[in-house]
Amino acid sequence: MQLSHIQKDLEKRVKGLAMQMFGWKMDKPVVISGRMKRTLGQYVWKINHETKKPALVKFQFAAKLFTGGYKEEDIDWVIKHELIHWYTDITEGKPCHHNKVWKANCKKFGVPYNRSINPEDSETERDYRWQYQCSNPGCGLIFKRYRRIPKNYVCGKCRSRLKEYFLNPD
Repeated sequence: MQLSHIQKDLEKRVKGLAMQMFGWKMDKPVVISGRMKRTLGQYVWKINHETKKPALVKFQFAAKLFTGGYKEEDIDWVIKHELIHWYTDITEGKPCHHNKVWKANCKKFGVPYNRSINPEDSETERDYRWQYQCSNPGCGLIFKRYRRIPKNYVCGKCRSRLKEYFLNPD
């Protein structure tokens, strides 16, 4: 399936859900971004200087959401999650992020706010770049990170030094 066809389908889906959930017509662009690696969706806004309220610029969704083995219900959840950000910011007149007003709106529209989404094929390994292991042989805790941590960090379990290993994500 071509990306432009997916984008048109996604735009229709977002506009349909906006009308179904809030009764609002949404005329802003819906973009599929190949650059989004860790985020599945994003509601892009700016402050309107005349009204001093947030205004929708566009919705962005990660390309991997459509090519990475995610279920249709997960895609719908990501779209609804971003739509609720838009709805909450417009009704409150200020950016609400994940505060209690936003969570109340999630509950109102029946969207779980603390859901984690994983691709259907569980063999997909995350693109971690760094692995750290506790130097204490009794502990040996291993954890992976996207970003490198400072040298003075210690194990949270036993307070020992950490050994750093570079993982090649390619």
